[in-house]
Amino acid sequence: MYVHYAGQDVFVPPFSYRHFRTAVFVPPFSYRRRFRTAVFVPETFSKKALGQKRGATSANGKAIQARLAKKNTPQPNPDAETPQQDEAGPSTSAASAGEAMEPPPPTPGTVPTPDMDEEIFEFDDLPPSTSATPIGDLVPLSTTPTAPMDTGETTPPPLAIDERSERIEQLEKQLKDRDDTIKFLREQVRNREALITDLRRQLDQQMAPPMGPPTSSKTPPNRGRPKKRLEELQRSARRDIVDQIVGVIDRDRSRSASRASLDRIHRDIRHKFAHYTPKKGQERKKGMDAEDGLLLLAQLGTQKAYKRMKATLRLIGRNFNVLPPLSTAKDNLIPARDLPLKISGDHGQGFTKLTISLAHAVRPNSPSNNFVAAVFPGKDSRQNLKNLCGSLWKQIEKIKQIEGRQVKWLRFLGGDLCFLWAIIGHCGSAMTAFPSPVCDCRKEHLISRGKCQLRSVQELERQADQFQQLTQGGDKATAEARALTMGIVCAPLLPSICFEQMLLAPFHVFQGLGNALIKELEAGENAEIARQFFRRIGARREAFRKRDMTGNSIRKILVHADQMEALFETEWAKTICQTMAHLGKIQIFTKAQPLSPGDLDGLETAVDQFKAFLDQQPMVQTLLSKKTKVHLLLHHFVPFARQHGFLGLLDEQGDEALHSVWRRLEQLWKTMPDAEQMRQQLEHHFVSNWLLDTGRLDELKLREEERREQAEEEKTNEESDQEADVDVVD
Repeated sequence: MYVHYAGQDVFVPPFSYRHFRTAVFVPPFSYRRRFRTAVFVPETFSKKALGQKRGATSANGKAIQARLAKKNTPQPNPDAETPQQDEAGPSTSAASAGEAMEPPPPTPGTVPTPDMDEEIFEFDDLPPSTSATPIGDLVPLSTTPTAPMDTGETTPPPLAIDERSERIEQLEKQLKDRDDTIKFLREQVRNREALITDLRRQLDQQMAPPMGPPTSSKTPPNRGRPKKRLEELQRSARRDIVDQIVGVIDRDRSRSASRASLDRIHRDIRHKFAHYTPKKGQERKKGMDAEDGLLLLAQLGTQKAYKRMKATLRLIGRNFNVLPPLSTAKDNLIPARDLPLKISGDHGQGFTKLTISLAHAVRPNSPSNNFVAAVFPGKDSRQNLKNLCGSLWKQIEKIKQIEGRQVKWLRFLGGDLCFLWAIIGHCGSAMTAFPSPVCDCRKEHLISRGKCQLRSVQELERQADQFQQLTQGGDKATAEARALTMGIVCAPLLPSICFEQMLLAPFHVFQGLGNALIKELEAGENAEIARQFFRRIGARREAFRKRDMTGNSIRKILVHADQMEALFETEWAKTICQTMAHLGKIQIFTKAQPLSPGDLDGLETAVDQFKAFLDQQPMVQTLLSKKTKVHLLLHHFVPFARQHGFLGLLDEQGDEALHSVWRRLEQLWKTMPDAEQMRQQLEHHFVSNWLLDTGRLDELKLREEERREQAEEEKTNEESDQEADVDVVD
C-alpha cells in the first residue's frame, strides 16, 4: 500500500493497520513498536531522527524501486488513493520539507512521555472493525508537508493479492468461530435457566399447601393430588431437591457437602423462594446421657426410672405397653449376698467406653451385660477421663442401693494397664522405676522379688501432693521426682479404690506375653515353620495396628505349644515353646467362672512351676524381666484368686467385644452429628441390655412371631378367596 506523503509515494506495510479497529497512517520509522491504537507520529516529535535521517530519503526510494522491479511490480497499487488535503491550506506536495507540522490531538492509545523519541505504544490483538477507515482515505493532520524519514530499516514488500485474500479468509474464519462460541454459550445459559425454572416448579409443587376451600380470591384452586409441605417430605427427598438446586446455581460447589451445610442451604433457598416458613417446633424431651443412665442403674424399678426408660424405647414403637417392672436386672443375677460391681474402660476404634457390669450375671463378660456409662471420642488418657466424664466419678460413689434396699457393693476396677495407670494417677511404666499399678515393686525386681507391698489411696494422695511440691515454680518433672513418688504424679480419680479389688487384666497379660514370645520365635531362622503352624491351628492376626495375634489366637497357640515344640530343631526355639506351654497351663484358670478350691491349688502349682522354669532359663528371664505383666502373673494372680475366688470372671473381654458392637450401632446413625450419634448409640445399648435383663426381649420376639404368623394366615386366606372367585366365574 502506497500513500502520497511529503511529495513522495511512501510504502505502508500491511501489518501496521491490519490489527487495528481504526486504521490510521503510521510513518515507516514508527511501526517497529507495538501500539494499542495506531496513531500518526509527526516529525516535530522526532527532530533528532529528522536531523540524522534527512539525507536518506532518496536512498530509501531507490531501494523501494529496485525491490518492486525485482517483484515485477513496476507500478504501485492502483487501488491506493492519495490523502485528501486539509481545509486550512494547499496540498502537501507544495509545502516545504523543513516546516513543522501541527501536533495531532491526543488519542486514547498513546501514553505521553518526556522523550517522545523513546515513546512506546501498545495495541491489543483484536480483529479488524467494520468501521475502520481505509488507508487510502486518510487525511493529513497538517497542511505543512514534511519529508519522509528513513529509519535505517528495510521496508518489507507488499502482500500479493492471493496472500491478501488468504489473510482475509483466515480473519473471516476466526470471526465465524467466535460467533459459534458465543452462540454455544448463549445456548448453555438458556438450558441452565430452563433447568432452574423446572426445579423451581417442582419445588413449588412439593411445597404447595394441601387441597381445601380457597381462603381468598387470589388463591388459585388446587388441582389433582394434594401437595405436601416441606416438613412432610422425607429427609432424603428434601436433600435431593436441595442438591439439584445447589448444583445448578453453583457448579463449583462440591457435591459431597455435609448434612449441616445442605440443611443450611436448604433453609436459605426455601426462604428466598418464599415457599414455607416452619413454625418453631416443640422442644422434645432431652435424651438420656451417661449420668442419667447411671442414675437409672442406681434406681432401677422405680416409677420415675421406668417412665424415663420407656420414653427411650423408640425402636419398639409407641404402642408398646408393658407393666411397670416388678423386677429389674437382678432377675439375671445369681442369688448372692454381696453384689460385685466392675468399673472398667478401654479405648478402641476411636472411642473410649466406660462400662459398669455385675459379676453375678449369667454371662458377666458379654457385651449385653456391660452398661456403657460414658463414651467419648479420644484416648483413655487421664486428662480426657477427668475433663470429658464430668461428674461420673461422683455418681459412681453414690451407688449404694438397688430397688431401695441397701446392698454391699464390691467395687472392682478393671481394664488394661493404661486405663489403670490413668485412674490412679500413675505416669506409666516408661517414665518411672516403679511400673506396677498395684504395688511398689521396682523395675529391676519384677521377676525375682517374691513379696510386694500393695498401694493405698492415702499413700497415692500423699505422693501426689509431694510431686506437686517438687514441681512448683514451673520446674520440669524429673526422673528423681517420679522415683520419690513411685510414679504417682496426680491424685486418683476414684477416691475409694481398693487395690485388693483391682483386677489384674488377665486377658492383656497373656496377650502381651504371648505376642512377645511369638515375635522372638519368628525372628529366628524357623519363622516360616512357625507361621505354617499358626495357619494350621487357625490363629490369625489383627487387621490393623501392630498386626499382633488376637486374644483367641493367643489362647490357641498357648494350648498347642507342646505340639509346636517338636517341629523345631534349635534349642532357643524349643525353649520359647516350653515357655508358652507354661503360660497355657496358667491361662486355663482364667475362665469367666468362679474357681473351686481344687482350681486354686492347680493355679498355684502352675505358677510355681513357671517360676522354677524361669530360674533355670536365664535367657527367657532376661527377655521378660522388664515387663510389668509378668510381675502381675507371678506375684499377684494367686493371692487375688484365693481372696475373691476368680481370675477371669470380670476380665477385659467384655470391653474388647463391646468395640465391635459399638461399631455396628454406629452404622445406624452415621449420618447424624457426632454428639447426637453417640447419644443414640448409648440409649440403644442401654435399652437392649434392659430388655435382655428383664426378659422383655423374649416377649418382643414372641409377639413378633405371632404377628408374622397372623400376617401369613391372612395372606393365605386372601389367596384362597381369589381362587374361589375365579372358580365361580368359570
